[in-house]
Amino acid sequence: MSRKQLRVVFVRRRARLTIARLGHLILAGLAIALLQTALVSPDDAILSALQQGTNHYLLALQQIATLSSDLIQPKFTAIDPLKPKPDEELQPFLKKHPEVAQLLAIKAFLWGVIYHGEGTASNQAGVSPYRLLLGEHTFDDFKDHPRQIITVNPGTTREVSSDAAGACQFTSTIWDALHKEYPHVWYTDVPAFHPKNQDIGCLLLFAEVGGYQELVAGVSVNNTGEVDVNVNKFMAAVAISCPIWASFPCENGIGAYATQEYGNQQAKPIEDLWRSFRIALDAEQSLLSLRSIS
Repeated sequence: MSRKQLRVVFVRRRARLTIARLGHLILAGLAIALLQTALVSPDDAILSALQQGTNHYLLALQQIATLSSDLIQPKFTAIDPLKPKPDEELQPFLKKHPEVAQLLAIKAFLWGVIYHGEGTASNQAGVSPYRLLLGEHTFDDFKDHPRQIITVNPGTTREVSSDAAGACQFTSTIWDALHKEYPHVWYTDVPAFHPKNQDIGCLLLFAEVGGYQELVAGVSVNNTGEVDVNVNKFMAAVAISCPIWASFPCENGIGAYATQEYGNQQAKPIEDLWRSFRIALDAEQSLLSLRSIS
């Protein structure tokens, strides 16, 4: 991300209204349906297994809506060991739990579109995307945003200098502004720049710009019980988020940072992002083949 993106993101004060509307969806759907700790049936066991990997997504989205300082982080019962769930039991699951379909689509978008687009999900360095700086340099300490300025392509029309870091490539300016704007959403039992908190920050940006709302509006469950996402809503989620991520094409197919001022950063083709999203979504749905034997 460019260090000038803060100007784009936070002048959108109308985002407060969209986040308020987002709260109704979250509290009535995701938060109520998934933030449950009583596990009494096989379906509940699957929900709990999903919660193990997604509880911080739910926590972030719920707290974006309420910004309450007294919200308690949810605790989930550990599910271990796990074994495959028979196919005949798997198919109806998403039909019964459409809120889980939205959750899987959110995770797939973060990994398959944002992290893929920013080049952190699959990097040549072969390291965790959460440890990457600009130009695939790395850092080791999650104590705070590393705040290390890196210059790539020096002396060319593609020169870029930035302290962007992490899977979402936050600049320190945006990272600090998110903490000032949303002081109550972060995990405090892990380091400040921990992957869980990076994911929360990424969700905050995605929701503020309106991409989250566009994406979940296009999520459904098809007749075979699988997650389906409307391609037009997907494209709208990408286009509305192009001021945030240089790899996202805007409605005209060109990225917001494809100018010399920003190092001629080129957006990825929407077809590439859609393909990567579908692969990530298929991978997320494989979580539904897990259940507790207890």
